[in-house]
Amino acid sequence: MTKKKICILTPFLSGKGGTETILRTCIQMLTKYYDVTLILANGVDESTWLHGLENDAVIKVIKPTNKVSQALQLLRIYSQQRFEATIVLSTNLLLLVHYFQKLFFRQHTLISWIHYSLNHEHTVDPTRLKFADYHLAISSGIAKQMNNLGIDSKKIYTIYNAVEPKSITKYSPSNQIYRFVYMGRIMLDGQKNLRLLFDSLAKFPEDWQLDIYGTGADFEKCKNYVRALGIDSHIKWKGFVENAWNNINDATALLLSSQFEGFPMVLLEALSYGIPVVSVNCPTGPNDMIDDAVNGALVRSMTSEEFTESLIKVAHKKYNSENIKSSIAEYYLDAYEKRLMSSLEMILSGRKKQDD
Repeated sequence: MTKKKICILTPFLSGKGGTETILRTCIQMLTKYYDVTLILANGVDESTWLHGLENDAVIKVIKPTNKVSQALQLLRIYSQQRFEATIVLSTNLLLLVHYFQKLFFRQHTLISWIHYSLNHEHTVDPTRLKFADYHLAISSGIAKQMNNLGIDSKKIYTIYNAVEPKSITKYSPSNQIYRFVYMGRIMLDGQKNLRLLFDSLAKFPEDWQLDIYGTGADFEKCKNYVRALGIDSHIKWKGFVENAWNNINDATALLLSSQFEGFPMVLLEALSYGIPVVSVNCPTGPNDMIDDAVNGALVRSMTSEEFTESLIKVAHKKYNSENIKSSIAEYYLDAYEKRLMSSLEMILSGRKKQDD
C-alpha cells in the first residue's frame, strides 16, 4: 500500500533547541506510516540533529538570499510534489503555502504546529492561523489561545511534546550545597528573564551553586549583573554543551524563569531524569507538567519573593525520583506516538473530532 505523502515545513532553526529535538522524534515516528519530506525553508545553523534522518525521510534545506528566492525554491518543490498534507511551523510559511494552493488549484490539508506562545513571540502572527485547516497544539495553553482567537475546538488537537524515558536518575537531595541547573539562552530580560532567576537566588539563605548551560548575546551583561548582586562565585558558566545532561549527576532542581514559552522541553527532560523543577507559571507549558505535590513547584507570580520561597521548599523536600518520572507518563514516546498518529489519522481521514 502506498504511503500518504506528508511535508513538514519549518522556518530557520538553530539546530540546538527543543524544537529540533521533537522534530527528530516526530519524523522517526511518522516515517513508519507516511512518506515524509522535511523542508527547512530558511536553512539551519547546526545540522548534526539531522544525521540519520535522511535514511527515512527526504530532507530539503533551502538557503534563500531573500524572500523571493525562498518563495521560488518552495514553489518549485510544491509544483513537483503532491502532498496529502503540510504541517507548518511558521505562520508566515502557512500564508505562503496557502497562496501556492490558490496558484495550482491544488487543495491539500494545511496543519499548523506552532512551537511558541501565540501572544508573545514576535515571529508569530496569530491572524494567519485562519489559513490552516487544522492545528496541532503543543500545550493546553496554546490550545486555549487558539480558542480565544475563535478557532473551533474540533480543529485543534493538543498533542503536547515527547521525551524518552530514562532508566538513570540525576537527582540528589543530599548535597552539601544545593545544586541548581539552568539550560537555555542567556538573556537577562526578554523571554528567558534571567534577572528574575538571579534576584531569587540572591535571597536563597543557604549555600548553593547554579550551573548555566547555554550561550547568548547577554552573557557579559548577565556576568556583570550577578557580580553586582554579589553571587558570581555561586555561578558556573558552562556554555553550550552538546548532550549537557551527560555532565549532570547530582542536581537539586532545574530552574526556569521565562516570561513565555511554548512547551519548554528542558522541564520535561529534567523530570524524565527524576529531577524536580521550579518554574514560573508562564504562558505556556509549565502548568501542563508540574504537579506541586509530586515533581516540583509552579511559581504563580513573576516575583523573586515567591520564586525564592519555592526554591527553599523544593530544596528542603526529599523527592521520590521514580514518582517524578511517573508523573510525566503521558509524555513518554509510546503515549505520544499514539496521540500524534490518532490525531493525524482523524485529520487526514476527515473524521470528526469528538468534544474533549
